[in-house]
Amino acid sequence: MKKVKKLSLTDLVLYGLVFMVPIAPVSLYGVVYNLSHGMVALVYIIGAIAMFFTAYSYSTLSQHISSSGSAYAYAGVCINPAVGFLTGWILLLDYLLFPTLVAVLGGVAVPRYFTANPGLGLAVDLCGYWHRSQLSRDTANGEIR
Repeated sequence: MKKVKKLSLTDLVLYGLVFMVPIAPVSLYGVVYNLSHGMVALVYIIGAIAMFFTAYSYSTLSQHISSSGSAYAYAGVCINPAVGFLTGWILLLDYLLFPTLVAVLGGVAVPRYFTANPGLGLAVDLCGYWHRSQLSRDTANGEIR
């Protein structure tokens, strides 16, 4: 049986926005502000520099390794297949746990701005929606239309 590919460009953009905007920056801003003693811009500049080197290393590895282009493939070839396997599982946990972290932090941060919001009820609803959408549909193998 052939899998039906049904991921549109709009689906991909919305899926990316769910992971990044608007709750993630709002909920983490206070933590970053306190830990950096008010130097949030410097933290983001350092993060951008680190992301540049990560992107450059991925670019270099993709020229030499003709595999899928993912962190677990590169770790498996460059370090050890066992490390690649472990990296793959860590990435899977990241895809499941990062939305949960964003939902919980959002559930704590949002009621401060909207008093009618149920707080952690929002976090439970968002976690349920994200995990249900990730685990119930086969959209990871979709094709951009």
